[in-house]
Amino acid sequence: METKQTTDINVILEVVNDLNINKESFLKAYYSNEVKQMLHDDLSLRNKYQIYSLPSYLIRYKKQEILLLGFCYYERLSGAIKHIINKNVSYNCGSHHGPFRH
Repeated sequence: METKQTTDINVILEVVNDLNINKESFLKAYYSNEVKQMLHDDLSLRNKYQIYSLPSYLIRYKKQEILLLGFCYYERLSGAIKHIINKNVSYNCGSHHGPFRH
């Protein structure tokens, strides 16, 4: 298995090429102010929630939110969603599944 630095633009462009995406269109979007703002917003969320590893899942519903850190099986993810939508559903993340915050 080959390991590549996925933040390297040359590696990204390899994927773009493999997927037959127009390189010029991709680069225009990639370097756009809109995408820069989206990245800034994502980094702000990362700092706000102190997310230092992936995957992480932020589930928001109305004024409630749950942050799940680490890999989630379907049951854990669906349990968190049911909990936030319907507060009378009990939810326990279980210590073997990683951190849970809300």
